[in-house]
Amino acid sequence: MKEKILVVGNGMAGIRFLESFLKIEPERFEITVIGKERYPAYNRMMLSSILQGETPLEDVVIYDMEWYVSQGICFFANETVVSILPASNQVKTDRGRKIPYDHLVIASGSSPYVLPVKGADLNGVMAFRTLQDYEELLSRAGRSRKATVIGAGLLGLEAAVGLVNHGFETTVVHHQPNVMNRQLDTYAAGLLQEELEAQGIRFLLNKRTKELRGNRRVEAIRFADGHSMETDLVLMSVGIRPNVDFARRSGLEIRKGIVVNDAMQTNLPNVYAIGECAEHRGVTYGLVGPIYEQASQLARTLSGIRGERYKGSTVSTFLKIRNIEAFSAGQVLETEETRTFKWIDPVRNIYKKIVTMNDSIIGAILYGDTTDANQISKMVLDQASVKGIPEYSMMPGESSGETTMLEVPDSTTICQCNGVTKGAITAAVHKEGLTTVDEIKLHTKASSSCGGCRGVVCDLLDACLNTEVQVTPSMCPCTSHTEQEIVEAIRGENLHDVKEVHQLFGWKDDGGCDTCRPALSYYLNGRSDEPSVSSSLLDDGTYAIVHKMGSGFATGEDLRSITSITERFNVPILRFTEQRIKMIGVQKEALPYVLEQLGAAGSSGDLSIRIHEGVEIGYKKVMQFIQLGKEFERRLGRLNLPEKVDITVSASFLIDFDTDLIVVYEGNHFEAHLTDNGESHLLFRVEEEVELIDQIGAFLQLYKLDAFYHERVQDWVSRAGLIQVREAIFDEEMFAGLQAYLDQYIENQVKQSYRTVMRSVER
Repeated sequence: MKEKILVVGNGMAGIRFLESFLKIEPERFEITVIGKERYPAYNRMMLSSILQGETPLEDVVIYDMEWYVSQGICFFANETVVSILPASNQVKTDRGRKIPYDHLVIASGSSPYVLPVKGADLNGVMAFRTLQDYEELLSRAGRSRKATVIGAGLLGLEAAVGLVNHGFETTVVHHQPNVMNRQLDTYAAGLLQEELEAQGIRFLLNKRTKELRGNRRVEAIRFADGHSMETDLVLMSVGIRPNVDFARRSGLEIRKGIVVNDAMQTNLPNVYAIGECAEHRGVTYGLVGPIYEQASQLARTLSGIRGERYKGSTVSTFLKIRNIEAFSAGQVLETEETRTFKWIDPVRNIYKKIVTMNDSIIGAILYGDTTDANQISKMVLDQASVKGIPEYSMMPGESSGETTMLEVPDSTTICQCNGVTKGAITAAVHKEGLTTVDEIKLHTKASSSCGGCRGVVCDLLDACLNTEVQVTPSMCPCTSHTEQEIVEAIRGENLHDVKEVHQLFGWKDDGGCDTCRPALSYYLNGRSDEPSVSSSLLDDGTYAIVHKMGSGFATGEDLRSITSITERFNVPILRFTEQRIKMIGVQKEALPYVLEQLGAAGSSGDLSIRIHEGVEIGYKKVMQFIQLGKEFERRLGRLNLPEKVDITVSASFLIDFDTDLIVVYEGNHFEAHLTDNGESHLLFRVEEEVELIDQIGAFLQLYKLDAFYHERVQDWVSRAGLIQVREAIFDEEMFAGLQAYLDQYIENQVKQSYRTVMRSVER
C-alpha cells in the first residue's frame, strides 16, 4: 500500500511542493489536497496584473481540475481543515470529513490583516487576496465611485492602479511618510509617488485610520487627526496573518507562524509546514521566491534526498505596474555600519542604490531601470564584494547587453521564483527552437510567477537568437503567423469572415482567444466586438445609459436638454463622471426615444476630446473651444480606432499635458501636434476650423487603415514615419479618398450602432 501525503492548502506553496515532489517521486505516494477556495490552482501573484488589465484572466490559472485527475491527486475544493488529530494521523475538516495521512504538509497560507477599527465589518470594506476578491471588486465597479486603499505596500499600490483603470477615484492612505517604506528609501519612494499621482492616484500619507463610518455600507473614513473623507469602497492592504489557528489548537509550536527547522519539519512527527504560514529562523515570508525555495526543500526532504538544507531567503521584490520599474532587495536603509553608493539620472527618473557593509553588498534599489535586477539580486544573496559590480550595471540607463548575457554562467538563476537557470533557458531555446518569451515561459516556467524577470528573459533570448526579439511575434497563441501577415491577407484576399481567416491560416482554436477575437473583428468589420458602454441592462429590468458630453463641458442649454429628457421619461438617477452623464433606471420602452434624443446609440467611439481652458481665457473663447469640441464629436466621435486617442484643444502649448494630440489656437491659426513622453511633433498648421477638423479626420482615418489593432497613434507614426504621414494627408488625391472613406464609415457606423443597441433591447 502506498504511503499517504496530505497537503493542506492549494495555493502557490502547496502547488509548488507538488510540482517539485512529483518530478522526483511521481508514483510512490498517494496524494490528497484540501483547498479552502472553490478554484483549482491559480497564481495569486498575477491578480494585480489582471485587475490592472495587463493580463487576461485565463493566464492566472496554473492547473485546471483535469491536472489533479491526471496526476492521481484527490482534490477536495472549498473545504477547510479545522483540526489535526496527531494521535490517529488524521485531519478533520469543516464538513466533518476525517482524512488520514502518513505525512502532513501544511501550506495553509495567510489571511489579510484587518485593522481593528470601528466599521471594519461594513459592506464595501474588503481585501484583495483571492480570485473571489477580484470578482467582487469587478462587481462593485459600476456601483462604487470613490475607492480608498489603506496601505501603500506592493499589493496596495498595484491594486490602486487597477482601481483607477476600472474608473474609481482612488486614494491611497498610509500611516508612514513614504510609500513602500519597507522596500524603498525616501528618494525612490518620491519618484514612485510622482508617477502614480500622474496616473490619477491621490495619496494621504502619515494618516492613521480611526474609524469607518456608514449605515450598513461604508460611506466615510475618519482619521486619527480628526479629518474625514467620503468613500464607498475601502480596500485594506495592511499586511497578512498566517492561517495557524487550527495548528495552534493541535499542539504545533506557534510564534509568528508554525515553527519549522531547515528541513521544514514542525515539532510534531511527520508534520511539515511551508509558505506564508511557516516561520523559519524567526522569519515569516510573504513573497513567492522564498515560498518556492521552501517547497523545493520539502520535496527533497520527503524524497529522502540529502544535501544542503534551507537557510532562509534574501527578500527581493518587483513592483508590477505598467511602465514603472521598481526593484528592491535586502537591506535598503542606511545605518551607521553601512556604506551607500548612489547613481541618479533626474531627467529620466532613474535611480540606483547599493548598500554595503564591510564592502559586501547587503541591499539594493533599482528604480526606472531594472535590467540588471537579477544579477544584483544574486550579489545581494551572496553578499558579494561591491568591487564585483560591473560599471555598466549602475550607470543610469545602461544595461548588460547581448555579450554580457552570454557570458553569464549557466548556473546563474534567472527566474528566482521558479529557480530557472540561464543554462535551462538557453538549452530550451536551442533544443525546442523557441523564439518568444511566452514559449520560454511555457517550456521552463521562467517569468511565469511574478513576471519580474521577463525583461531579463527577453534579453537572454535576444542574445541567443542574435536578433531583435519581439515578445509576441505571432498575432496570438492561436496562430504562428504575424499580425502583419494576417492583415495583408485580409486586405489582399478581400476576406470578410473570421472563418475564412481561421481556415487560411490554420487557426489552432476555432473559438479564438481574447487577443485575436476583437482584433479580427476590427480588421474585418472596422470595429471590435467589445461591448458597447452606451446602454446596459440592470438587474431590475431597467437600463443605464452613458452619454458622453462633447469636450467634457456642458452649457446651460445642454443641461436643460438633459433635464427635459429625465423629466419626460422619468429617469430617477443621474450620475456625473468625467465627460459623461450616466442615466440609471431608464425603462425599456423609453430606451429608443432617450437614445434618439441623446444621439448616443451604440459605441461612442475611441476618440476623446478635451478642452483646456487655462486661467486667463475669457468665457467667449471657452465657448468657442466648446463648440469646436462638439464639432469634433459630431464629425469624428463615432470613429473606431486601433487604440483610444485623446485630443486636447488649448490656447497654449502644454507639452507635459496627458494627451495624444494637442490642438493649439495661436490667435490666427491652429496647430496640431503629436505628443509623447514630453516630446512634440508638428503635424500641420491651418487657419480655419473646418480645415482643422478635415485634416484631423484624414489623419485619424489613415491611422485607422494602416495601424495594427491596439497600436498607439504615436507608435504608428514612429513606424510609418512622420514625414510620410504628413505627405499622405496633404496629398490632394489621398486626402479626398480618406475623407470619402471616413464619411461613408461614419454614416454606416451610426446606423449599425443604433441597430445593435435596439437588437440588445429586443432580446
